[in-house]
Amino acid sequence: MSRTSIPLADRPQGVPDADYLAEITVVIAGAELGETLYVGYTANYAGFVHFGTSRMAGRPWVQMVAQRWPAIVAAKEAELKGRLGL
Repeated sequence: MSRTSIPLADRPQGVPDADYLAEITVVIAGAELGETLYVGYTANYAGFVHFGTSRMAGRPWVQMVAQRWPAIVAAKEAELKGRLGL
């Protein structure tokens, strides 16, 4: 894994950061329909978990979540429609 292709976040790992989550929310909310959003992970150990190491098999969680993405969006869409009474 290249540190230049995937810059690491300089945030405390495992600590919720409201400002950072707000930034993400604003980007998602401002996206146009059909626009591509690029999502990545910022935990410095995420690549090791995903791809594995010489001592641990990888757990490809990125692909697993990507495969579930249509269901995640559908569930949130249903939740929003319920809130709006649609």
